[in-house]
Amino acid sequence: MDDLVAIGIFSLPTDAKLARAELEAEGIPCLLPDEHMLDVDGGLTNAFGGYRLCVPAPNADVARAILASRVSDAELEAQALACPPPDDAA
Repeated sequence: MDDLVAIGIFSLPTDAKLARAELEAEGIPCLLPDEHMLDVDGGLTNAFGGYRLCVPAPNADVARAILASRVSDAELEAQALACPPPDDAA
């Protein structure tokens, strides 16, 4: 992958890997360049500036849009609360 662009920086590995999985599911190739080093020693996260999520430059705008359209935890909780309770009569 040439001409990589960092489209996101994450403090937590789970957030970085979830974002990568979302983009890969949409067919966008991704790379977390320092993933293995930061996984081994999480104390280096700040020194390295976090987990950088990189994509090929031509995919950067689409990838940013996908990550920006994510549903927040608060929105998911509100949607769950709005759902009617399960029908126990069955």
